[in-house]
Amino acid sequence: MHFALSGDTLMNRSYAFLQQTLPESERTLLEQNSAQWIRDIEMAVNTCREQLVSGALPFDVFCEYVLPVRLQNEPIEFWREDCLRTYSHLQGERTDTICNVLQNKLRVGRKRCCYALWVFIFRGISIR
Repeated sequence: MHFALSGDTLMNRSYAFLQQTLPESERTLLEQNSAQWIRDIEMAVNTCREQLVSGALPFDVFCEYVLPVRLQNEPIEFWREDCLRTYSHLQGERTDTICNVLQNKLRVGRKRCCYALWVFIFRGISIR
């Protein structure tokens, strides 16, 4: 696959995690949009690479909360880019400010767009 050729260990591990944990039906849907799936994995890893390499964001936490394409049973959509763009103004904000926005978005059911907010929090703190 694409990531094996790249030699990027984090990308390879992320792809392997998804291959092992996603239900067959979900893997099939994602593989039908392989270019977009590759882009989604690349975006997730590259957004958090510094924190993953430093150990500030453990790989298992990344896999559980940042890497998945969807959180529950919502339709599969490739939403990361839109969310990062929408909330880019919060980058560098205090963690409590980001958490307040995150809490408000969760309250109104905007789970997918919370990805960007989690990323901004991960950039600012270590969760080891």
